[in-house]
Amino acid sequence: MSLSKRSWLKRWTSLPGYLVSVAVHGLLMLILLHLYLPESFRAFQELIFQPGLSEDSDVFEEFVRSSAVSVENLGFAVATQAAPGQTLPVFEVTPSQSAPLQANPWASVSTHIGAFGDPHVSAFSGRGDGKGALLALYGGSEGSEQAVALGLEWLAEHQNPNGSWSYDFTKSPKCRGKCNNPGPFASANSATALALLPFLGAGITPKSGDQQYRQVVDRGLKFLLQNGQRSREGLSFIDDDEGKMYHHGLAAIAICEAASMTQDATLKEAAQQAVNFICYAQIPADGGWRYEPRDRMGGNTSVFGWQIMALKSGQMGGAQVPSEVFFKAQRFLDTVVGIDQGAMYGYKSSGDLYEDTRSPDNRTRPWTEYRRATSAIGLLSQMHMGWNLDHPSLIRGVEYLSAKGPDPNNLYYNYYATQVMHHYGGEAWRRWNQEQRDTLIARQSLEGHERGSWYFDGPWNDVGGRLYTTSLAIMILEVYYRHLPLYQKQAVEAEFPLD
Repeated sequence: MSLSKRSWLKRWTSLPGYLVSVAVHGLLMLILLHLYLPESFRAFQELIFQPGLSEDSDVFEEFVRSSAVSVENLGFAVATQAAPGQTLPVFEVTPSQSAPLQANPWASVSTHIGAFGDPHVSAFSGRGDGKGALLALYGGSEGSEQAVALGLEWLAEHQNPNGSWSYDFTKSPKCRGKCNNPGPFASANSATALALLPFLGAGITPKSGDQQYRQVVDRGLKFLLQNGQRSREGLSFIDDDEGKMYHHGLAAIAICEAASMTQDATLKEAAQQAVNFICYAQIPADGGWRYEPRDRMGGNTSVFGWQIMALKSGQMGGAQVPSEVFFKAQRFLDTVVGIDQGAMYGYKSSGDLYEDTRSPDNRTRPWTEYRRATSAIGLLSQMHMGWNLDHPSLIRGVEYLSAKGPDPNNLYYNYYATQVMHHYGGEAWRRWNQEQRDTLIARQSLEGHERGSWYFDGPWNDVGGRLYTTSLAIMILEVYYRHLPLYQKQAVEAEFPLD
């Protein structure tokens, strides 16, 4: 035996017994996994961890066709036959027979991976090259992706030379009044954020994604960074316009998403400062947010929703949020606006009446009355803040939204409710998705300079105009990959800071 072999053997035999045991058993485990792990499941692993744009659908189709561990075991059956004339396979998600709404198939086997502070899972990791598999799995289609692509083209055509967007887009150099339905809001910060979010949702950053739009995103982000107002409370994107915290929340989401996706040091610092301002602006009395920072009028659910999404996006990029902010936010939902133990939600806590000028008879309504949009916002926020999939109030809330269905004209409600239904999954999501997806595809403008955009009469659509409705429509059609589902089987559960 050579000297080197004797030296190696001496070192091996001198190791502690437990280390030798671990090494041997680990080697045996790898050999057994290699021998017995189904080939189709290995293919699915490759799809998840090393996805490619050209082969992802083929790999997924092979996985569904041949694997003993099928997607149906997760509560879905996936039909893999493409429609005639399609160049890419389209997988239609259909419900398993054992997946009624009241007993969601994910509930008993899933773990919550979307909670704030999760150091292992990014809600944005489905964007980019891996989105083909998620698009197929959760009910997207070639038609929905074509609609997204056309929408992005319209947004890019209406960017201003300084990198911003305007609700009144008619003054942009390439439009100059060729498109109808501008919005009256003057906030350049929130308009820019709303236009950026669909690009980020498609996986496009200044250094990744579709080459033709990287500069579009880069200029937009630079505009926001230049227009944020720094103070000891943080970085504020409030404009001199009504709805101030709306504007900040939207801009903060865009900055935080970009920071998480790029890990750029400048964006991460800006994201932390934008999050700091949200924490400062929280209303001490009830834990909500309203138009002004620390608004003495108390919080409302609509403004609340954008701030919660910004905090979530910030944490995904590494921003720090004090636990007490979430304690207060939870209290706002549970005790201020929650109805039926949180199955539905009102707008604010005041018992005052207001005149609903959008109703046919201008009738008065109480602020505490639950609404579809605020209920969707409340449910989505609760999902992000730790509710399990089998939470009784969540089940009742989803039943309520499912019975109402998507609204043909209220994109604000549809935007939040679509996320709730997507995260919940099962038969409720299948029905919702088919109606919502196909309606949006059919109603996209395809003529003239408005080609690729959306606009239709509905609550608040006139305030944000065509830029607002187009951005929301695109993000709804990106739902399959824009945020990974909050509840997934065999995931490592992340603890929420309330624990």
